Amino acid sequence: MTYTAIGPKSWKPEMKYMPCKILDYDCDNRFIIARKIAVKECWREKDYMTSKKTGQTYYWIIDTSVQQVHGPFKKDQFEYQRKLLGVTADL
Repeated sequence: MTYTAIGPKSWKPEMKYMPCKILDYDCDNRFIIARKIAVKECWREKDYMTSKKTGQTYYWIIDTSVQQVHGPFKKDQFEYQRKLLGVTADL
């Protein structure tokens, strides 16, 4: 099984990132949005997420203009943050 994670190019262990398993994603010239499912095998021991959330779907937004990672969000929180940050509806 292959897992993928998304994070800033200059990622360091103390920085937030989108852990695997990424189900799908889209991007434009500023934002990357992704939908993922929590998989126990992906979590490092000290991650801010826990294996108790394994199997749940989460959404993430990366603002590449300022290298900020927003998430994890449940669907309704994601839609709210998406509007707040100005992520276009076509992503």
